[in-house]
Amino acid sequence: MRNDEPLLTSTVPDLRRPDGGFTLIEMVTAMSVLGIVMLALSSVMFGAVTADRGSSDRLDASQAEEFASTYFADDVQGARPDDDAHPATDGVVTTGTSRCGSSPSVVEFLADAYDSSAVATAKVVIVTYTLETVTGSGQTYQNLHRLSCEASNSAGLTDPPQPTPSFPLTPSSDAVVARRLSAGTTPSVTVSGDTVTLTLTPLAGEPFSLVGQRRAA
Repeated sequence: MRNDEPLLTSTVPDLRRPDGGFTLIEMVTAMSVLGIVMLALSSVMFGAVTADRGSSDRLDASQAEEFASTYFADDVQGARPDDDAHPATDGVVTTGTSRCGSSPSVVEFLADAYDSSAVATAKVVIVTYTLETVTGSGQTYQNLHRLSCEASNSAGLTDPPQPTPSFPLTPSSDAVVARRLSAGTTPSVTVSGDTVTLTLTPLAGEPFSLVGQRRAA
């Protein structure tokens, strides 16, 4: 017996995309998710960089205090005692024009020394602490330099003073003893009896003081 009835066919549409691409809605959704992920990653990276810079600044301040303290204490201890009769030859000078180097002086020390090749030949050593302004990595800060000059003991620095030489003298050495100090805060120097104190402010962290004790007259 023949079955002449027509075969039933499915009328459900084929939802598959023959081109295998993405719809506009899928593209917009993917880009939105990617934007959120990138924003989160950027925030994490910015926080890490900021924290690293802060740690670096604090480490610089800690190292600056330790390094500068050694120099400063030695310079204060080696400075000449006060000379009320001849102030120009005082061992510690906190005002006036620098006699070592051309930069403005924060504090200056005057000490006696001898030529190693001729012990009888006296010399005068002038140590000047001065500031250098630096701009880098989007920040402006200051470095503390220690300049050292030498002069003959008869070059206007004797007691009593002889004819004054041509100042400033040319530094024989220049060492950076403290880095990344605040450019907006001026260092302060105080002399109380035989104690000399230099207070500095780093970019990060609290101000710190370098302290030295002068030798007795």
